[in-house]
Amino acid sequence: MIAYLYEHKDAEATQQMVARYGRRCLPIAEDLRNESFSYEVVRRAMDHFGKIDVLVLNQAVQFPQESILNITAGQLDTST
Repeated sequence: MIAYLYEHKDAEATQQMVARYGRRCLPIAEDLRNESFSYEVVRRAMDHFGKIDVLVLNQAVQFPQESILNITAGQLDTST
């Protein structure tokens, strides 16, 4: 299962890659900053796969820049 925010193309590409290895993948577009959605992800994983073997929460943002000094305070403030 892949829980993602806006990266629809990336999630679809990952799903296809997983399928090429003969495995199932369920992408879900939601915001993991919402606590109730985190519970929903677990419920849907259990419903779809019947169990959870490994759970990795990797919630991050990326701002490609030539230098870390070019990242603004506004880019790091995700509260809005």
